[in-house]
Amino acid sequence: AALGDVDPAADRGSLVVRDTASGTQRYTSAASVSSTWFDFSDDGSVLAALRGWDAGLLRGELVLVPTGGASAWREAVVDDGVTFYQRPRGARVIYGVRGGGRDGLWLGGAP
Repeated sequence: AALGDVDPAADRGSLVVRDTASGTQRYTSAASVSSTWFDFSDDGSVLAALRGWDAGLLRGELVLVPTGGASAWREAVVDDGVTFYQRPRGARVIYGVRGGGRDGLWLGGAP
């Protein structure tokens, strides 16, 4: 995974995932992703990213993207107003929310 079309001032770009063997593009984010907030789970089954990153408010929308199975490379929106997350474990992720009266730690997952 890597960022393309990077806007350094806004700390975001387009997240692109390519198959290393064939070079085939597997996934491109639909919205801006922070340069520091995307990661794969330890087993590689899920990609997590904060998209729609707002560098002023330091938060965005958390999405999980399964890398295999029937829903491979389809985003599952977990939550909005997310400021950080811990590396996913399988299809589950612990994350923090700020704003909207929902401040705190949450647990979410991909279908």
